[in-house]
Amino acid sequence: MNRSIFFFFFLYQFIAMSAQFVVNPTWQDNFRGRKLNAKIWRRSVTNPGEQLSGYSADEENVFLKRGKLHLKLIKVNGEQKPYRSGRVETNKEYSVNYGKLVIRAKAEVSKGVWPALWMRPYPEDKHDPKGEIDVLEYIDCWKDTLVQVNFHLWGYINDKKNQHLQYPCRIKCNVSEWHIYSCELYPDHIVFKIDDEIVYNVKKKDVGGVWPFGYDYQLLLAFAYGGWGGSCGTNDAALPKEFLIDYVKYYKIKE
Repeated sequence: MNRSIFFFFFLYQFIAMSAQFVVNPTWQDNFRGRKLNAKIWRRSVTNPGEQLSGYSADEENVFLKRGKLHLKLIKVNGEQKPYRSGRVETNKEYSVNYGKLVIRAKAEVSKGVWPALWMRPYPEDKHDPKGEIDVLEYIDCWKDTLVQVNFHLWGYINDKKNQHLQYPCRIKCNVSEWHIYSCELYPDHIVFKIDDEIVYNVKKKDVGGVWPFGYDYQLLLAFAYGGWGGSCGTNDAALPKEFLIDYVKYYKIKE
């Protein structure tokens, strides 16, 4: 193919893909100011059993500083969980549906940490099966060289109850440096990008046609310790550590 034709072909494809979303963000947060925007986010307060850390609403674990959201993992004494960290999740009015989600983030890493940007149905959602989308996950087994994106299916699948299927993909990326992680959710496929480069494309036909989307999803920004994150050990001496998010933007797909 002639180089100029090749270039314009991909330029056309890029413009066509971009044109599918509204021009201005449907909602966004640049984490300016001194307090977390309570209209968009709520702090998680929970102790997931599979992790060493619990999530706290404490200002020490979730705070804004110099235009960044900080999720801070610390070691504590005399509490149900010996480690405490931060996780925020969107309120229903600031959901993610078919459209494009863009997040700029970086994580301080050491053994045991588990930074994650992910989406799930709201807890009160009764759909079955359900989908989960992991825009970013990292564990220290990958030594700052890889990150993972993933697509999960849960529930009644292929005439069987309580199924869990997943389709992970690992990509070369240093999570301790700033990167832009994005997810484009369409009615028949999901496109994952890092720094605007496509790294993974999950198609409805590739997962047996099971596609439990088209309704509102909750976005979670989380920094855990232990559990799957501790697959290659933990290192208390390296704590505290932080997961920083610069901005979150969501563009709804055009009707």
